[in-house]
Amino acid sequence: IDGDTASATVTINSDDTATVDFTKSAYRVDESKGVLKPALVLTNPSSTDITLKVRDNPDTAIRGKDYIAGPFDVTFLAGMTKASFNVSITDDDVLENDETFNLIINDGFYLMVSPVHLVMPW
Repeated sequence: IDGDTASATVTINSDDTATVDFTKSAYRVDESKGVLKPALVLTNPSSTDITLKVRDNPDTAIRGKDYIAGPFDVTFLAGMTKASFNVSITDDDVLENDETFNLIINDGFYLMVSPVHLVMPW
């Protein structure tokens, strides 16, 4: 090759994987607390920030009346494996049974929030 150096570019494909899930399979909150702070865990940290969407799906709780609806953005900062977000719970003076709603991660993972405990003002 007359003094020229032949070269090639090598790309190493990352075959690392990670899964995400809620830290609990169910959460309970008194409505007087005003906020639920669910958390997500990532099995392997990422070298870049990752933002996921969590959406709500009402069951017996009424979206916009018993809690403030999503979607909720949850960000794992680079290197982190745990992230939380806030769901506002409405504190009303209505005597009612416990109510539930569901949280769903990116339409692929599912968590039943059962029940969201509403304390009655007796």
